[in-house]
Amino acid sequence: MHDALELGLPFTFHTDSPVIEPNLFESVWCAATRITRAGVQLDPAQRVGIYDGLQAVTVNAAAQYGELNRKGTLEVGKLADLAIVARNPLDCDVSPDSAASPTALRNLQVLATIKAGRLIWQHS
Repeated sequence: MHDALELGLPFTFHTDSPVIEPNLFESVWCAATRITRAGVQLDPAQRVGIYDGLQAVTVNAAAQYGELNRKGTLEVGKLADLAIVARNPLDCDVSPDSAASPTALRNLQVLATIKAGRLIWQHS
């Protein structure tokens, strides 16, 4: 991912359920740490920051689907599709030893989801 970032190429992430649960915060954590499920460190030079990872699953994904005019960023006139989370993702831990930490980005708790401006799910 880092090479693509340096070249100015937009990139996105995906989940391969059931290989991993559909958790895009975990995908961003994986890109930020480059650690596999088995704990193997992949090329650390290919890490990207949390902000760039979040762009991959928001604005870049909307652009890839041809929906940037109505999704992907918070702007007047766009759909309000968003998740409310327990803490600021930019403040989460992405250190290589943070995999099980409750402050790790991959463990970020979603409190509610909103689709087209309407609450569709809330943590109880």
